Amino acid sequence: MRSRTSLAIIVISVSLYAGCSRKAVESSSPAGALSSNSSAPASKMFEPRSLPSSGFRYMDDFILPEVKQRLDVEPVGESDVYSAPSYEVPNNEPTEQEQFNEDNPSSQLELEKAKFLWASKKYGDALAADQTATGTIIFYADEAYYDIGRLEYFVGEGRDRLAANSGIEPNRINVIYGGYRGLAQVEMWTVPAGQQPPTPKPESRDAQPEKEL
Repeated sequence: MRSRTSLAIIVISVSLYAGCSRKAVESSSPAGALSSNSSAPASKMFEPRSLPSSGFRYMDDFILPEVKQRLDVEPVGESDVYSAPSYEVPNNEPTEQEQFNEDNPSSQLELEKAKFLWASKKYGDALAADQTATGTIIFYADEAYYDIGRLEYFVGEGRDRLAANSGIEPNRINVIYGGYRGLAQVEMWTVPAGQQPPTPKPESRDAQPEKEL
């Protein structure tokens, strides 16, 4: 009888020890740390912008050479694959764009400034206010129409400009290509410390409406 009682006490003690050990492991594991960090602010999209400024044709500089050649040869409307993307200026586009006209700019300096109106200083200031956060700029475009490498360099130039205007290091902001979208766009994200960068959300090319012949 005494041996059975002793065995029962040993079993209960082992069970209690195992339960305590498991809780200690969970609290010290990455998953446990993640759950305790669940209240941390998530990545936030600050300002989505369309790349082409209203009234400007600077995006023509990024059209693929083979596309330009085909557009020069084929009459308008005969090419389904290489038809130019249509642009709509979102409501949040800077109103400063309206005062510029590419055909009659008051100066080349103003024209250069207008090309980078999408590079929001407010976004840079938001990162300057939180030195622990990083930034991610995701740009989207039709890779069958635009030279993505040259477009990425252009977006990088805009990143450098807004970083300089806000007094932060450009390397705090990553620039990545997010995939196809019918409208060339940039998304500007702030990423709090310890959070994962945003996942790109390209559009499905098959989901685009069929073009009229």
